[in-house]
Amino acid sequence: MSFRITYSSIGQNILLTKNNALTGKAEIREFNGTIYRLGDSCTLEIKDSPAGERPIFGGGEIIVMGKGRNECGKSRTSCWITPAYHSSEKADFFIKPKEGAGNIDIFYALKGDILIYEFDNKNHTFPITVITEGKKAEITFDANQPNIRNRYSAISLDIADSEYDYILSNYIDPRKWR
Repeated sequence: MSFRITYSSIGQNILLTKNNALTGKAEIREFNGTIYRLGDSCTLEIKDSPAGERPIFGGGEIIVMGKGRNECGKSRTSCWITPAYHSSEKADFFIKPKEGAGNIDIFYALKGDILIYEFDNKNHTFPITVITEGKKAEITFDANQPNIRNRYSAISLDIADSEYDYILSNYIDPRKWR
């Protein structure tokens, strides 16, 4: 797997290597065409995981616009994101931390349905929630729960027009990423 930085204040066409974190506004392209656009305070790092060598991201806003059917990555709340159904193409999604809540992330399903899941202490996967296209989910992580399967809760909500406008203007518009 290879990840190439295509927009960043540190330069372009730089390969992002395993265990080297990138923080700040940047666009990264995966070998399969998937695009990761990081907001100003977001961090992305490539790490080994039960799903293979995958991006781990968090701390700020990020949009993932996909191609193919690979695993999408892992968010800071420790949950994994993937297309919800085996026959699905990779979905486009946006994640941001909920303001004032250090343990809540908001996941937006912009195109396609997404499955949010985690690995338990035996490396078995378990679902946290499925977010259908046009919806968002607030996922709360409680590190004090001794059983990893009880650490997550999710609430599904509609995406407001103003939220779509914000994502379109700041993350999808290619003029902001040149």
